[in-house]
Amino acid sequence: MKVVLPGINRCFECCEDKVQSLIIENPKLFCKIISDIEWQLEGNQGNCVVSKDDKVLETGKALELIAQFIPFDINRKTLINKAIAEMSKIAVNDYNYVKTMELMGGIEQYCNALAFEMPGNIEIAQINVDALLKAAGVKFSDDYERLSEKLLDYFELVKRYETDKVFVLLNIHSYMDSGEIEEFLKEVVAHRYNVLLIDGKEYELSEMEERYIVDSDLCEIS
Repeated sequence: MKVVLPGINRCFECCEDKVQSLIIENPKLFCKIISDIEWQLEGNQGNCVVSKDDKVLETGKALELIAQFIPFDINRKTLINKAIAEMSKIAVNDYNYVKTMELMGGIEQYCNALAFEMPGNIEIAQINVDALLKAAGVKFSDDYERLSEKLLDYFELVKRYETDKVFVLLNIHSYMDSGEIEEFLKEVVAHRYNVLLIDGKEYELSEMEERYIVDSDLCEIS
């Protein structure tokens, strides 16, 4: 996937043998680019362009900006809903259908029995698999020792349950030391995740980075 950002004369080609890295030392341009991305993520028209196989994609659906890493919650509502939808399909497949219907019938009978002991004419809505799974509190495990591990799992979840996206990581170097960054970027390349790093100042260059710099005078250095 490719990304073109306003005010920068370069096309960033993600998912290559190195991770694309952009350093923007000019605060005004930094703010302009991040604001443009956020504006498009809210469903508006902007100047950031994302494409795949020479086809322009809707930025709001094809790109995700991650600017907050502490806390960082992988359990986005859309991901949970997609997981529940898939679990619901599994629950009524040929192997699980009878077991699922028996379970739901038992729960409905139990609820009706409880309602019978209550004052008033209480009715129980028909139970469906989605409602049952939501009540069970389905979520992804969020127990990680390292931020890099959580991010890699998150990338995979988005790719698996939603779509292939470009992940723009804002100032990620402030949250990982050089060793963790190196391991993280190796995994990004190995799994072919589309990642673009954007930082406001220069850090030690990783072997896995292809870095592009826009300095404070707006000079572009590759």
